[in-house]
Amino acid sequence: MSCGVCMFKRFILIVLVASLTGCATEGYRVAESECSYKGFSQYPVNNVSQVVTQNIALQVPTGQTVCNSMSMGYGYPVQTVCNQVTRTEYRPYQQNVVSDANAANRNSYIRNCAQMLCYQRFGNHQCESN
Repeated sequence: MSCGVCMFKRFILIVLVASLTGCATEGYRVAESECSYKGFSQYPVNNVSQVVTQNIALQVPTGQTVCNSMSMGYGYPVQTVCNQVTRTEYRPYQQNVVSDANAANRNSYIRNCAQMLCYQRFGNHQCESN
């Protein structure tokens, strides 16, 4: 495995753990970090590539033109500026997307494990001490 792949996996791990913690208590973050190793062991990163259809907005000419004429004053020529009228059309296109097939299961495992540890240690699922 190349060093770049290892760095990428570490980055993904940090982002996932950070997104899971949000506004959590210190106790919850500790419990979550304890559960993360087992979560990643049971549900390792499994990046899969799939083709998805998305829509892109395009400006398409309608065939109409709008012109504005203005004069700089008496004795000056009239300047006319014309612009095409366009409308927005949405057209489908296919794009290759890479996603982690195990992310949802892993995050659910880590969250449930952390809540269970919090309940055992603090008597509540948020690790809040009274």
